[in-house]
Amino acid sequence: MSIIDDVLKLLDKGYLPYQGQIEGHVYEPLGCGPKRKPRWFWKERKYVCLGCVKRCCLVDPVGFELMLPVTYQTKKLAFASLPAVSARELVTKKAWLTIAEVAFVLSIGRSKVWEMIQEGRLEKHPDSPPARVLTESVRKELERTDVYLS
Repeated sequence: MSIIDDVLKLLDKGYLPYQGQIEGHVYEPLGCGPKRKPRWFWKERKYVCLGCVKRCCLVDPVGFELMLPVTYQTKKLAFASLPAVSARELVTKKAWLTIAEVAFVLSIGRSKVWEMIQEGRLEKHPDSPPARVLTESVRKELERTDVYLS
């Protein structure tokens, strides 16, 4: 089976190309390294690498940056760059975040986000009909809790 067949099979099963950062220690037990040009795909808690013939598969691995899937309808394309956004990208590239995005970045529930808004720890946009939270206030909360994604 070729790499193209493997990619198509993973895409068909709902896997996405993994675009987050991976810590170097992840490769030690696998017997390979980032120099081999790993090509990771992920779905929920499973990660599959198509970088070599081993086709490594990991479940809930430590050392992988958390990713938030972006859901929308799209045509199936063999080499489409399917979107996935990391928590780091959310807090560095957006001025305002949705409640769901804040919950993802802070690893908390939506009700906790609303509670933090009420407490004044997060700053909500005064006029935005779907609620938006100022990203700078989320960054401050990350720094305060020592969880910031450097």
